[in-house]
Amino acid sequence: MAVGWDGGGSIRVPASMSGVEGLATTCGRIPFERGSTSTNNKAGPLAPTITDIALSYLLLSQPHPKSFTTNLIGEAYLPLPYLTDLSTHDPANFNLEEVRLGVFWEHFQHTDPFVYEKSLNAVQFLEGKGATIVNITIPYLREIHLSHGLKIVSEFGNLWESPFYNTTYQLEANTEITVMLGRTLTADEILSAEKIRHFAIQYVRKNLFEGLQLDAIVSPMLGDKVPKLPRGYRGYGESNTALVYKIMRFVPLANFLGLPSLTVPIGYEEDTGLPIGFQLLGDAWSEPTLIRLGSVVEQLQKRKTPPAENFFDVLKPWLKS
Repeated sequence: MAVGWDGGGSIRVPASMSGVEGLATTCGRIPFERGSTSTNNKAGPLAPTITDIALSYLLLSQPHPKSFTTNLIGEAYLPLPYLTDLSTHDPANFNLEEVRLGVFWEHFQHTDPFVYEKSLNAVQFLEGKGATIVNITIPYLREIHLSHGLKIVSEFGNLWESPFYNTTYQLEANTEITVMLGRTLTADEILSAEKIRHFAIQYVRKNLFEGLQLDAIVSPMLGDKVPKLPRGYRGYGESNTALVYKIMRFVPLANFLGLPSLTVPIGYEEDTGLPIGFQLLGDAWSEPTLIRLGSVVEQLQKRKTPPAENFFDVLKPWLKS
């Protein structure tokens, strides 16, 4: 298990690209230091199986009295972490007849055709297990995504302001660009983004999860296949906003609204063998539901050993043997 922080997909995107599972929890669910520096950031585990995700979630989700979000929400109002009992059930035989899954089809198809095909197979697989697929619409989604970008860039610029203006502190070039962009935003722009956030929270939670009684909203995890790294990236990094936005197409809603989201591997690209992820977005504090659904999705695709050229053992440098 590894611990990640997700302000714009930084748990789910690398997990999806690496063929593992990643859970970005409800904002405030997992306490961590410097939690007050971002309204989009949340912590969560990356792990190879849904069982590892479940155990990691229980371990990490204990309220901490010194945590910013624990104090902000109030420890008495934080629901205790729990799990649906999976020990007596075979996920392959789970009956999902009472499960309702929302799909925004117009948005769902905005990815690579092969990723779309695999993601559609996952929806059909869940439907075959008894789940009801509900057609949904999320209005002003482009504005919601833009507002997320404004907020996270402004918070990033604020967090890195001192190192940015310290000439002895070297930042990677793309980081400098992001900080500079964040420092140019006005209070009116940030307040406008917050108004859109208020609308989006009300609409998604009240109209979709509560009104349509959804258990999750499902989509592809990435807006494209895993991209190739360009020449020279090791020395300088890469600044490619268009590519980043394309990859993040299904990411921002969970961060901007503070909702939990899980990515589960569902297949592999035919030409490269690189993995494809599937996303389940839940209402606040619904991690147990996402984990249960993830245990079903996990049955869709048998895991493959990564090709040698795409695999790096992160433990090897730390092990003596």
